[in-house]
Amino acid sequence: MLEMVDSCHAALAELPSYAEVSRSAGAAAARIVDFQSLNLGERQGGHEGLERWACEQTPRTSGLRWWETAAAGGSSLGVHALIGLAAHPRLEHAEVAAIDDAYFPWIGALHSLLDSVVDVAEDRRTGQRNLLGYYESPQDAATGLSELAARARLRARKLAGGHRHEVVLAAMTGYYLSAARAEVCETDALARAVARAAGPLTVRALPLFAAARRASALVRPAR
Repeated sequence: MLEMVDSCHAALAELPSYAEVSRSAGAAAARIVDFQSLNLGERQGGHEGLERWACEQTPRTSGLRWWETAAAGGSSLGVHALIGLAAHPRLEHAEVAAIDDAYFPWIGALHSLLDSVVDVAEDRRTGQRNLLGYYESPQDAATGLSELAARARLRARKLAGGHRHEVVLAAMTGYYLSAARAEVCETDALARAVARAAGPLTVRALPLFAAARRASALVRPAR
């Protein structure tokens, strides 16, 4: 494990602009650790600590509910985006701040909550707490995730090289929504609403991901 960590450190140090992104990337990684440490089941103490932490992290005037901020803190996408940005020479601080602000909380919140959508059925079976359960109803969840998708797309489009970030957003959203529709039939309405809010790239990507999943299921060897 230590060898792997050292290899990662060495590789990051070779990126021409890693010094410019290291502080933001470290903060994003620390949020993931905090989220994982506080995202406890009822037997381990529940979500009271996670709620307090998320309320402290929620940007003012964002309108985010605490579990949406918590979800954003658990997403790794922002770290990857910052590492990708570090590959560019002569990086401006404003570019780093823009990536950081787009991925935390907007794109990251959508990422983690869509992962929660996929886990709904399994969490019901195992009694695990799911962040989606804090929404008042399935309709409230669809509205909340759709609003996150729309704001995530807006932030992605405004970034330098925004089209690349839109593609990342569409691919991530299509991947999770296609899995959710395969696992839980009642998520169909949510999937359609979120795909529309995420934009035409996602609308086009969703059936492609769904077809790929069906094809994979057909060729998967029987156990």
